[in-house]
Amino acid sequence: MLRKAGRVLLVQRSPDREWAPGAWDLPSGHIEGDEPEPQAAEREALEELGVVLELSPCSPLGRLEGDDFEITYFVADSWSGEPQNAAPGEHACVAWFSAEELGNLLLADRKVLPLVRRALS
Repeated sequence: MLRKAGRVLLVQRSPDREWAPGAWDLPSGHIEGDEPEPQAAEREALEELGVVLELSPCSPLGRLEGDDFEITYFVADSWSGEPQNAAPGEHACVAWFSAEELGNLLLADRKVLPLVRRALS
């Protein structure tokens, strides 16, 4: 989760995606092989947003689990590069949102909302 000036960066899933088309979501991805979670977060940020994260050693923000997924969320307050839609096949666009704006969005998974609001408070 990229956080800047009280806002969070979300990606809008492409309308042709199988799961949650057109919904807003935190950038995320899959771990490759034995890749540690922080390295996977850094790789995914580069692939999806074109930024190099500067993660400090800390505990993850939180974790969500479902029937067929498990996601660990990290917060980044500093990075190199300007976030952009570096994965246009996956996302329609990227945008910054305040905590107040999140409630009006179609989110891919509303269970992430408390985690994001906590990170922005």
